[in-house]
Order: sequence, then C-alpha cells, then structure tokens
Amino acid sequence: AARVAMSAAASLGACGTLTGAAVGGAAGAAIGNNTGNGDAESGAAIGAAWMGERPVVELQFADFLSCPFDSIVTVAAKTHWRSGISLPVVVRAPFGGGVRGGPFHSQCPESLYIHTPGWYVAYPSNAADAKGLMKTACRIDDPVIFFEHKGLMGTKAELPAGEIVDQLGTATIVSEGTDVTLVAYGTMVQTCLEAAE
Repeated sequence: AARVAMSAAASLGACGTLTGAAVGGAAGAAIGNNTGNGDAESGAAIGAAWMGERPVVELQFADFLSCPFDSIVTVAAKTHWRSGISLPVVVRAPFGGGVRGGPFHSQCPESLYIHTPGWYVAYPSNAADAKGLMKTACRIDDPVIFFEHKGLMGTKAELPAGEIVDQLGTATIVSEGTDVTLVAYGTMVQTCLEAAE
C-alpha cells in the first residue's frame, strides 16, 4: 500500500520535511496541504489506514488533538484490539511552549495519549531520534502519535551515516553514571545531560 501524507499545516515547513524524508521513497506517496481541519484529516487518515493505506497526518499544533480526540482514542487506538484489523496510521503533533505560541499553541497534551492503550507514542529528543522514530512509525502496522516539541524544530545536527531506524517502546541510555538516574524524554533529555555534567 502507498503511504499517504496529509498536512494540516499552512505550509509543509519542518513537519513536511521530516515526513517527506520518511516516506519519500514510497511508491505513490502523496504529500499535500489540506484545510487545517484536524478532525476531518485525522478521520480521513484513520479511514485510509482501515482501507489498507499507510497515512501520515500532520496537525499544525498538538493543541488541536482535542478536536479529533474521539476518532483517535476510541477508533484508532482500539481498532486492532476490537477487530484484529491493523491500523498503520501516524499522527504528527508539534507541541510545547517557549516559542511564543500563545495559550492555544503551546500545550503539552502527551500525557493523555501516553496513558491510552493501543497507541505507540513517539517523542524524539534530537534530530537522529526524529528521523529514526519517524521511519519506524511509518513502517509498523500499529497507530503512532508522533509528538515533536517545537523547541527542537530548526535545530541542526549531524546524522549518522546509513539508515536510522529506532525501536518504539525501548528507552535509550544516553549517558551512564554511578551517582543518580535521571529519566526524561524529549527536550528534557538535553537538560538532564547538561545537569549531569
């Protein structure tokens, strides 16, 4: 099945670049901007996955996940467990404060989804994580919510040579020590590394 990418963003920008890199080689991949209606786009992506496609829907802000909450949590997260149907859909949701987004574009709703059975939740802490987790999310047969902190967008980093594919559901030890254990995800990984030094 072809990968279908739909974007709720006004322009593809950083989000479209990552999805394009992950699905760019897929035969029949279509990347296009839509209306910005996260409810309709998430519903269409879930329907496309139900019919055998492998869609990626990009919401402009994770704050808008409240609109398609029912279709994401009630339908997508539970379809496989209720019917045995694979539902390979990726919902990309940029979020987080510190980028002058205001009260409606700075929320961090990941805890609602981390505690919802039936989904994988991906949350990269750097560019290599983003690429590897997105490639994995696009290849597995389970639904994935891909949270991306807006504070990490636009950061530059050298990526390792070769293909990067990360395993979902497995933590990475980024620095070993003997005095304390710090557990973090996303933007706080760098903060913990700085504190450990």
